[in-house]
Amino acid sequence: MMQMENKNCYYFELSHINIFMYIIYFHLFMSYFTCPLTKSYMPSLFCRLSYVYEGVKLYLFPKTPKLNAYDTFLLVVDMVEAYRPLFSKSMIRNIKKNIELAKEHEVPVIYTRWVRIADSDNMVYDVVDSKRFWSFYIPEKTDIIDEIKCDIEDCDKIIKTIYPNTFASGNQLIDFIGDRKNMLICGTWTESCIKHTADAAVELNIRPYILKHGCSGHWPFSSWSMIVQGMLQSEIVKSVEYYYFDIIENIK
Repeated sequence: MMQMENKNCYYFELSHINIFMYIIYFHLFMSYFTCPLTKSYMPSLFCRLSYVYEGVKLYLFPKTPKLNAYDTFLLVVDMVEAYRPLFSKSMIRNIKKNIELAKEHEVPVIYTRWVRIADSDNMVYDVVDSKRFWSFYIPEKTDIIDEIKCDIEDCDKIIKTIYPNTFASGNQLIDFIGDRKNMLICGTWTESCIKHTADAAVELNIRPYILKHGCSGHWPFSSWSMIVQGMLQSEIVKSVEYYYFDIIENIK
Protein backbone atom coordinates (compact mmCIF):
# COMPACT_ATOMS: atom_id res chain seq x y z
CA MET A 1 0.00 0.00 0.00
CA MET A 2 1.01 3.61 -0.36
CA GLN A 3 2.39 5.26 2.79
CA MET A 4 0.95 8.57 3.97
CA GLU A 5 3.56 11.22 4.79
CA ASN A 6 0.92 13.69 5.84
CA LYS A 7 -2.78 14.07 5.25
CA ASN A 8 -2.31 15.35 1.68
CA CYS A 9 0.86 13.60 0.45
CA TYR A 10 1.24 9.98 -0.65
CA TYR A 11 4.35 8.28 -1.94
CA PHE A 12 5.45 4.87 -3.20
CA GLU A 13 7.91 2.75 -1.32
CA LEU A 14 10.46 0.63 -3.16
CA SER A 15 8.60 -2.53 -2.24
CA HIS A 16 5.50 -1.23 -4.01
CA ILE A 17 7.48 -0.58 -7.18
CA ASN A 18 8.84 -4.12 -7.01
CA ILE A 19 5.35 -5.56 -6.75
CA PHE A 20 4.29 -3.44 -9.73
CA MET A 21 7.25 -4.70 -11.76
CA TYR A 22 6.45 -8.31 -10.88
CA ILE A 23 2.95 -7.79 -12.25
CA ILE A 24 4.39 -6.42 -15.50
CA TYR A 25 6.85 -9.31 -15.77
CA PHE A 26 4.05 -11.80 -15.25
CA HIS A 27 1.96 -10.11 -17.94
CA LEU A 28 4.87 -10.17 -20.40
CA PHE A 29 5.58 -13.80 -19.57
CA MET A 30 1.99 -14.73 -20.27
CA SER A 31 2.01 -12.69 -23.48
CA TYR A 32 5.20 -14.26 -24.79
CA PHE A 33 4.57 -17.88 -23.95
CA THR A 34 0.83 -18.35 -23.83
CA CYS A 35 -0.41 -16.26 -26.75
CA PRO A 36 1.09 -18.55 -29.42
CA LEU A 37 -0.83 -21.43 -27.80
CA THR A 38 -4.19 -19.72 -28.14
CA LYS A 39 -6.33 -19.62 -31.27
CA SER A 40 -5.79 -15.88 -31.75
CA TYR A 41 -4.04 -14.89 -34.99
CA MET A 42 -2.01 -12.23 -33.16
CA PRO A 43 1.68 -13.14 -32.75
CA SER A 44 3.23 -12.41 -29.37
CA LEU A 45 4.95 -9.11 -28.68
CA PHE A 46 8.23 -10.99 -28.64
CA CYS A 47 7.58 -12.31 -32.16
CA ARG A 48 6.66 -8.87 -33.45
CA LEU A 49 9.80 -7.33 -31.98
CA SER A 50 11.88 -10.12 -33.51
CA TYR A 51 10.47 -9.22 -36.95
CA VAL A 52 11.53 -5.61 -36.45
CA TYR A 53 14.97 -6.78 -35.35
CA GLU A 54 15.35 -8.94 -38.47
CA GLY A 55 14.30 -6.05 -40.72
CA VAL A 56 16.78 -3.65 -39.11
CA LYS A 57 19.55 -6.29 -39.26
CA LEU A 58 18.94 -6.87 -42.98
CA TYR A 59 19.04 -3.12 -43.56
CA LEU A 60 22.25 -2.55 -41.59
CA PHE A 61 24.02 -5.72 -42.74
CA PRO A 62 22.77 -6.59 -46.25
CA LYS A 63 23.88 -9.93 -47.64
CA THR A 64 25.29 -11.04 -50.99
CA PRO A 65 23.13 -14.01 -52.03
CA LYS A 66 23.85 -16.43 -54.86
CA LEU A 67 21.10 -16.40 -57.50
CA ASN A 68 20.44 -18.69 -60.43
CA ALA A 69 21.18 -16.63 -63.55
CA TYR A 70 18.59 -18.62 -65.49
CA ASP A 71 15.90 -17.67 -62.98
CA THR A 72 16.71 -13.99 -62.31
CA PHE A 73 16.08 -10.60 -63.89
CA LEU A 74 17.29 -7.09 -63.03
CA LEU A 75 14.79 -4.22 -62.86
CA VAL A 76 16.18 -0.67 -62.90
CA VAL A 77 13.40 1.69 -61.84
CA ASP A 78 12.95 5.32 -62.94
CA MET A 79 16.56 6.47 -63.16
CA VAL A 80 15.37 9.57 -65.00
CA GLU A 81 16.95 13.00 -65.20
CA ALA A 82 14.14 14.63 -63.19
CA TYR A 83 15.19 12.60 -60.13
CA ARG A 84 18.92 13.30 -60.42
CA PRO A 85 19.04 15.21 -57.09
CA LEU A 86 18.22 11.87 -55.42
CA PHE A 87 21.16 10.02 -57.03
CA SER A 88 24.62 9.88 -55.51
CA LYS A 89 27.71 8.97 -57.53
CA SER A 90 28.16 5.79 -55.51
CA MET A 91 24.53 4.79 -56.15
CA ILE A 92 24.92 5.22 -59.91
CA ARG A 93 28.22 3.33 -59.80
CA ASN A 94 26.63 0.44 -57.92
CA ILE A 95 23.71 0.21 -60.36
CA LYS A 96 26.07 0.22 -63.35
CA LYS A 97 28.16 -2.50 -61.71
CA ASN A 98 25.08 -4.69 -61.30
CA ILE A 99 23.94 -4.00 -64.86
CA GLU A 100 27.35 -5.13 -66.14
CA LEU A 101 27.26 -8.19 -63.89
CA ALA A 102 23.78 -9.12 -65.14
CA LYS A 103 24.78 -8.77 -68.80
CA GLU A 104 27.92 -10.80 -68.19
CA HIS A 105 25.72 -13.67 -66.99
CA GLU A 106 22.98 -13.10 -69.60
CA VAL A 107 20.46 -11.99 -66.98
CA PRO A 108 17.67 -9.90 -68.60
CA VAL A 109 17.75 -6.18 -67.74
CA ILE A 110 14.59 -4.08 -67.74
CA TYR A 111 14.45 -0.29 -67.31
CA THR A 112 11.40 1.77 -66.39
CA ARG A 113 10.90 5.40 -67.30
CA TRP A 114 8.33 7.45 -65.38
CA VAL A 115 6.18 9.45 -67.82
CA ARG A 116 3.30 10.71 -65.65
CA ILE A 117 3.80 14.46 -65.28
CA ALA A 118 2.07 17.44 -63.70
CA ASP A 119 0.56 18.63 -66.96
CA SER A 120 -3.21 19.04 -67.33
CA ASP A 121 -3.00 17.96 -71.00
CA ASN A 122 -1.51 14.61 -69.97
CA MET A 123 -3.47 13.87 -66.81
CA VAL A 124 -4.94 10.38 -66.46
CA TYR A 125 -7.55 11.57 -63.93
CA ASP A 126 -7.31 8.47 -61.76
CA VAL A 127 -6.64 7.98 -58.04
CA VAL A 128 -2.91 8.56 -58.53
CA ASP A 129 -3.63 11.93 -60.14
CA SER A 130 -6.10 12.81 -57.40
CA LYS A 131 -3.29 12.63 -54.84
CA ARG A 132 -1.03 14.76 -57.08
CA PHE A 133 1.91 13.16 -55.32
CA TRP A 134 3.73 11.01 -57.87
CA SER A 135 3.72 13.69 -60.57
CA PHE A 136 4.29 16.67 -58.31
CA TYR A 137 8.07 16.51 -58.62
CA ILE A 138 8.15 16.04 -62.41
CA PRO A 139 7.18 19.14 -64.40
CA GLU A 140 8.01 17.46 -67.71
CA LYS A 141 8.96 14.10 -69.17
CA THR A 142 12.64 13.34 -68.87
CA ASP A 143 14.79 10.55 -70.22
CA ILE A 144 16.94 7.99 -68.39
CA ILE A 145 20.17 9.59 -67.18
CA ASP A 146 23.15 9.35 -69.56
CA GLU A 147 25.27 7.31 -67.14
CA ILE A 148 22.69 4.50 -67.25
CA LYS A 149 21.41 5.07 -70.77
CA CYS A 150 24.81 4.27 -72.25
CA ASP A 151 24.49 0.70 -70.90
CA ILE A 152 21.15 0.02 -72.61
CA GLU A 153 21.33 -2.45 -75.49
CA ASP A 154 18.82 -3.62 -78.09
CA CYS A 155 18.19 -6.81 -76.13
CA ASP A 156 17.10 -4.82 -73.06
CA LYS A 157 13.55 -3.72 -72.34
CA ILE A 158 12.38 -0.16 -71.58
CA ILE A 159 8.93 0.24 -70.04
CA LYS A 160 7.21 3.62 -69.89
CA THR A 161 5.13 3.63 -66.74
CA ILE A 162 2.56 5.80 -65.04
CA TYR A 163 2.08 3.56 -61.99
CA PRO A 164 4.33 2.96 -58.96
CA ASN A 165 3.87 -0.78 -59.53
CA THR A 166 5.76 -1.74 -62.70
CA PHE A 167 3.68 -4.90 -63.07
CA ALA A 168 0.60 -2.67 -63.53
CA SER A 169 1.91 -1.42 -66.88
CA GLY A 170 0.16 -4.08 -68.92
CA ASN A 171 1.89 -7.41 -69.53
CA GLN A 172 5.15 -5.94 -70.77
CA LEU A 173 7.24 -7.02 -67.82
CA ILE A 174 5.68 -10.47 -67.41
CA ASP A 175 6.00 -11.23 -71.13
CA PHE A 176 9.67 -10.22 -71.10
CA ILE A 177 10.81 -12.15 -68.00
CA GLY A 178 8.87 -15.34 -68.66
CA ASP A 179 8.96 -17.79 -65.74
CA ARG A 180 11.87 -16.21 -63.87
CA LYS A 181 11.27 -16.10 -60.11
CA ASN A 182 14.03 -13.86 -58.72
CA MET A 183 13.88 -10.08 -59.14
CA LEU A 184 16.87 -7.87 -58.33
CA ILE A 185 15.45 -4.35 -58.13
CA CYS A 186 17.09 -0.93 -57.81
CA GLY A 187 16.37 2.70 -58.63
CA THR A 188 13.96 5.20 -57.12
CA TRP A 189 11.82 5.91 -55.08
CA THR A 190 12.39 3.27 -52.41
CA GLU A 191 9.20 4.21 -50.57
CA SER A 192 7.10 4.22 -53.74
CA CYS A 193 7.93 2.35 -56.95
CA ILE A 194 10.46 -0.01 -55.35
CA LYS A 195 8.04 -0.92 -52.55
CA HIS A 196 4.93 -1.31 -54.74
CA THR A 197 6.75 -3.37 -57.37
CA ALA A 198 8.28 -5.62 -54.70
CA ASP A 199 4.84 -6.13 -53.13
CA ALA A 200 3.34 -7.06 -56.49
CA ALA A 201 6.23 -9.43 -57.26
CA VAL A 202 5.54 -11.44 -54.11
CA GLU A 203 1.90 -11.87 -55.15
CA LEU A 204 3.18 -13.29 -58.45
CA ASN A 205 5.47 -15.73 -56.60
CA ILE A 206 8.57 -13.74 -57.57
CA ARG A 207 11.10 -13.17 -54.80
CA PRO A 208 12.30 -9.53 -54.61
CA TYR A 209 15.92 -8.70 -53.80
CA ILE A 210 16.30 -4.98 -53.10
CA LEU A 211 19.75 -3.58 -53.87
CA LYS A 212 20.31 -1.37 -50.82
CA HIS A 213 23.09 0.81 -52.22
CA GLY A 214 21.32 1.06 -55.57
CA CYS A 215 18.11 2.66 -54.25
CA SER A 216 17.15 6.17 -53.22
CA GLY A 217 14.14 8.12 -52.07
CA HIS A 218 13.09 10.72 -49.54
CA TRP A 219 14.56 10.12 -46.11
CA PRO A 220 13.34 8.97 -43.58
CA PHE A 221 10.49 7.35 -45.56
CA SER A 222 12.91 5.55 -47.88
CA SER A 223 14.92 3.96 -45.07
CA TRP A 224 11.87 2.93 -43.08
CA SER A 225 10.23 1.50 -46.19
CA MET A 226 13.26 -0.66 -46.89
CA ILE A 227 13.33 -1.89 -43.29
CA VAL A 228 9.64 -2.83 -43.50
CA GLN A 229 10.30 -4.66 -46.77
CA GLY A 230 13.06 -6.61 -45.06
CA MET A 231 10.69 -7.42 -42.19
CA LEU A 232 7.87 -8.70 -44.35
CA GLN A 233 8.79 -10.10 -47.73
CA SER A 234 11.89 -8.79 -49.49
CA GLU A 235 15.58 -9.56 -49.18
CA ILE A 236 17.84 -6.53 -48.69
CA VAL A 237 21.14 -7.17 -50.47
CA LYS A 238 24.51 -5.51 -50.87
CA SER A 239 25.10 -7.23 -54.20
CA VAL A 240 24.52 -10.65 -55.76
CA GLU A 241 26.53 -13.50 -57.23
CA TYR A 242 25.24 -15.60 -60.10
CA TYR A 243 25.48 -19.31 -60.77
CA TYR A 244 23.94 -21.48 -63.48
CA PHE A 245 21.35 -24.16 -62.85
CA ASP A 246 19.04 -25.22 -65.66
CA ILE A 247 15.82 -26.24 -63.91
CA ILE A 248 14.25 -27.82 -67.01
CA GLU A 249 17.33 -29.89 -67.82
CA ASN A 250 17.56 -31.15 -64.25
CA ILE A 251 13.88 -32.08 -64.20
CA LYS A 252 14.48 -34.25 -67.26
